Amino acid sequence: MRTLPLRLTPILLAGILALPACSDDDLPGSGTDAPHSLVPDTTSLGESAPERSGGQATTESVASIPSGPGSSPQQTREDTSGATASGSAASTHTPETDPAHSSEAPAPTGGDPSNAPSGTAESSQAPDPTQPPSAGPDPTDPEPTEPQPSVTPPSEPASTETQPSEPTPTDAPEPTEPQPSETGPTPTDAPEPTASEPGPAPLPPYSGGECPSMDDGTVRLQSAGMGREVLINLPDEPRDAPVVFVYHGNGNSAPEFEQRFQTRRIAEEYGVIVVIPSSSGRFSIEWPVRSNEDKTVDAVLFTDVLACLDEHWGIDRRRVYTSGFSAGGFWSTWLALNMSDYIAAVTLFSGGISTGAVSYTSPSWPIPVLASHGGTWDWVLYRFNRASEDLANALVDDDGFAIVCNHGNGHRIHYDVPDFMMPFLLSHTWGEFPSPFAAGLDEGWPSECVIW
Repeated sequence: MRTLPLRLTPILLAGILALPACSDDDLPGSGTDAPHSLVPDTTSLGESAPERSGGQATTESVASIPSGPGSSPQQTREDTSGATASGSAASTHTPETDPAHSSEAPAPTGGDPSNAPSGTAESSQAPDPTQPPSAGPDPTDPEPTEPQPSVTPPSEPASTETQPSEPTPTDAPEPTEPQPSETGPTPTDAPEPTASEPGPAPLPPYSGGECPSMDDGTVRLQSAGMGREVLINLPDEPRDAPVVFVYHGNGNSAPEFEQRFQTRRIAEEYGVIVVIPSSSGRFSIEWPVRSNEDKTVDAVLFTDVLACLDEHWGIDRRRVYTSGFSAGGFWSTWLALNMSDYIAAVTLFSGGISTGAVSYTSPSWPIPVLASHGGTWDWVLYRFNRASEDLANALVDDDGFAIVCNHGNGHRIHYDVPDFMMPFLLSHTWGEFPSPFAAGLDEGWPSECVIW
């Protein structure tokens, strides 16, 4: 019998080793109590490890993919040549057997053999000894390509030691400009810039050209093409002071109301600038309160006086107030409704809205109003009790705020003006709402005063 050449012995030896068919349970590492595979499994998720194949180490990257509902993930191996094999499927080609390691069992290719179904044909089938050994990849396999750095970058053999890495942006902060929180208050701590806060409307330029000196006493000025007079009472420190306008009644004068309203006392005790304009004499009841009368001359006088006071003293624009009695109360009502862009609060003595006189129009913001009247006997040409309460009703319906005081003594001022008027006015700043009195009136208020 002819002796076979020695070069075929490895093939026969591989065939002899593979002849006995075995199941997954016979493989090392199978079963729940079996030891781990003879080849240490150092390939964990996201790592690379060498595996013996043809006597050479090939680098493989391992990723986990789900194998279906209710099953544990399988592993997919992708070598650097681009060929991929599933953990439950046999390789498409058989590598040559290294004689030095022919006595060892082949290493499992899909991770832990216990994850593969028992009795699978691929795991129990041995190579056919009649076939010549494969000299390389199957011609049907994909043609090897250059490794793609973005997919599987070349790596060193796997090691359990932690490799030093370059510091990332999270390891050390990049040099930046000092942050506000380190050098000063943050935007949430700092107050909003004054320029961005809502405020009264800008004043129009003075219509008379160059402002006169706004000193204490009677001041003459040109306004809307007319010569006008106002009586000014200054406090000890007029700079940045609030301003209160007082409009006299029909048949009255500014010097008379300086006495009746005690404006000198108001200026000194409350630190405000008091302005008492004299009427132009062009209208039937001093001020243009009737519906058919042009409001221009006295509306312009109001802004002209404010502009010159602001130029001279730098007034507190957010605390400008107006008040008046009878015809002056009607004119203050018109200013409150039509020029509320400049006014923070109003006190009326027998004012309001009435048919044939001042009609209601919504103010630009819910301006607070304190309105007093003398009851059913408060009647001179107009029923001022109804006019006062009609104004209060309209303001409340317009989401505004009003306090009404019915003193019941007819057409007169009745109250001590400084102590009645000034605490209410100075409690309000332009644009701030609701009124601090919305929560209720304390015992210092007259009993006839109610929040409307």
